Amino acid sequence: MSLSKEERLSQYIDKWNQQIDKSNRENPDNQEWNELLDTVDLIKISSIVEMPAPDFQEKVRQRITEEIAEKQSKILPIKSHKKSTLKKYLFPLVAAGVVLLSMSLQNLFPNDKAEAEQIRAVKEEQLVSLGITKVNNPMLLSDGKTIVFEKDEKIVTWNEENPLMKDFPLNSFQYMRSPAMSPNEKTIAFSGYKTKNAGIWLMDQDGSNVRELAAPSSPDEYYDHSAWSPDGKKIAFVKLRYTANNSHGFTQASEEIWTIDINSGKLTKITNGSEPSWSPDGQRIAYTKTRTVGETMEKEVWIMNANGANPKKLTDGMEPNWSPDGQFITFAKITTKHQKVDKQKAEIVVSLREIWAIHVESKRESKLSESRINEEELNKMISSAPSETSDLPLSFVVSGEYDDSQPSWSKDGKSIVFVRDTNEEKGNHFSLMKITLKYE
Repeated sequence: MSLSKEERLSQYIDKWNQQIDKSNRENPDNQEWNELLDTVDLIKISSIVEMPAPDFQEKVRQRITEEIAEKQSKILPIKSHKKSTLKKYLFPLVAAGVVLLSMSLQNLFPNDKAEAEQIRAVKEEQLVSLGITKVNNPMLLSDGKTIVFEKDEKIVTWNEENPLMKDFPLNSFQYMRSPAMSPNEKTIAFSGYKTKNAGIWLMDQDGSNVRELAAPSSPDEYYDHSAWSPDGKKIAFVKLRYTANNSHGFTQASEEIWTIDINSGKLTKITNGSEPSWSPDGQRIAYTKTRTVGETMEKEVWIMNANGANPKKLTDGMEPNWSPDGQFITFAKITTKHQKVDKQKAEIVVSLREIWAIHVESKRESKLSESRINEEELNKMISSAPSETSDLPLSFVVSGEYDDSQPSWSKDGKSIVFVRDTNEEKGNHFSLMKITLKYE
């Protein structure tokens, strides 16, 4: 039969009480000893703390026994029975108090790092529907209710308690994109374009005091996707360069990750890549690396030191975002599934874009959102596929019912917000979603 938390702790302390002289319990003059016994009783009935594991209790008991034995072997016998008794039982009581205190602190400060190798989604909910215009860079603020994001090339805030959206005026900007809130939530960095080049700008959290931080020197270059360092002293961003095509339009020629020192303005190239995200200790940066395989572009999540050294591939995917405790990185990943059509010379290729997380050290991955095949669209393709007697093989490509992208952690690490596209031609198919997490 399993014991409750309180019963397990009571049983642990009772082991020490078995040796107590009953006369001490019944002695009303032994006030100091009786106070210690009262403390034991309070610990037994406490229900606000988590129990330490039984093996940990046993290790503590053995360690205390060894230390008491060692101390007693080195000191002279104590004449006072009262002092001896207190000394004998004070260690286990203090040890139990330390255990309780450590567990209580975990409850009082839930943001402390909780060791886990895997997380899973226990709840998924839609926060707000945002129409047919694409939404970018959602960030949940420390109040757990306000989200800053980009919509219609403007910076927008939305609050769960006051669902009316507030957008910052463009004024002389043609667009304001990729908002990033500073660690103290007093300043917003963003990519802004006026009449020259698209650079990195700063403004106060209320939209005032707009000032330019950095701008490219060439009209073929753009700065985008800001990410603050945890100490608020630097910003990592992406430098994009485009070249004009012979006929019309432009082609992206390169993407590089740079940092800028907020005070000095010093610019430093870190590596080739995009979508940087700082680790919470500021020592590393996660980013997306694009690799060309034949005619396709493969996206991969990499990590490196903050100065660009020691780059390593972590997994396939894009849009990495580091968890507040540094254990996990959430990201978006496109999974491709191939399905043969019975008695027909055709193949259905299904592309699913979903939210994942990976444990940085163990590399263990967890799927946090799950898209589905659009059965109606799939059946239409199957019915139009050529028969097995046809010499014309076909490959149909179909997306999932929705695409999930751009995940971002809450400050307490308990949830992730992301953008969902329902892949519909009409209606409100962009929305902000939220996943509640459980660490395992």
